[in-house]
Amino acid sequence: KQLNRNAGFSLLELLIAVAIMAVLIGASLTTYLVVSKSNVKKASGAINDTLTLARERSKTIAAEEWNATIEASGDKVVVKLVKIVKDDEKILTESVLDEQELPSNVDVKIVDRNGVTRFIGNKSGEYKKVSIVFETMTGAVKSVYYNGVRFDKMDISKRKMQIIYYYGDKKSSSISLFFVTGKHMID
Repeated sequence: KQLNRNAGFSLLELLIAVAIMAVLIGASLTTYLVVSKSNVKKASGAINDTLTLARERSKTIAAEEWNATIEASGDKVVVKLVKIVKDDEKILTESVLDEQELPSNVDVKIVDRNGVTRFIGNKSGEYKKVSIVFETMTGAVKSVYYNGVRFDKMDISKRKMQIIYYYGDKKSSSISLFFVTGKHMID
């Protein structure tokens, strides 16, 4: 008599298959978290670099205005270094000197002095554009524009503003910007 060996998987075979799947899932989750953290660092670095350039150039290179702008455009969020100059006829001309696209899976939020969170972006964003203008010669924050509406330094107070990066629902990184000096730091 011949035995029927097609009875299915043995317990040992099933345990080995489950162990291999667990290792593969663990490796892919670790990779996903590393990429997420890398995207947050890239976003905070891009905005920090643009703030630094705008502040330093406002103190050293003549222009009507230097600003760092975070803007949602289409499906992306970009950070720009903008120089505004006035010609002989007193017409203002805006020049974008640097532009960097932020990773699409990182949310950018700004918290003002009253603790009000302002979202930037197309998915959940109430604001499509935030511009931080630095004073000539001092590098202090002169004003902030939300969607083109100006909030002077006196309205924002002499405290600070935070630019916060989220991945999913968790705060991943933030930049504190101090209005009186224009200095900023990654928290």
